[in-house]
Amino acid sequence: MSWSSLYLILGRVSQFLVLLGRGDRVKAIEIVVLRHQVAVLRQVNRPDLQPGVRVVLVSIAGSALREDLATVTFGGVANKRQFGFARVLGCDGSG
Repeated sequence: MSWSSLYLILGRVSQFLVLLGRGDRVKAIEIVVLRHQVAVLRQVNRPDLQPGVRVVLVSIAGSALREDLATVTFGGVANKRQFGFARVLGCDGSG
């Protein structure tokens, strides 16, 4: 089993345990808040984009994200590969 799978499983188990510890009132409040967020998001007017335009915008956003993450340092450490961001997002310099 890889480390990422183990990490995901432990994360889900911990979320489940936190959920079990919550009372019914907290769960009800969370549901009300989530319903409000959905209602607000439904009111936002999104542009009606054609599939070709969406592809172009996604490619531009993806390349900008890779360039930004390639120049970020964490805690003064220049080797970003230690944190796994470069390998996961494909900005490890290989292309």
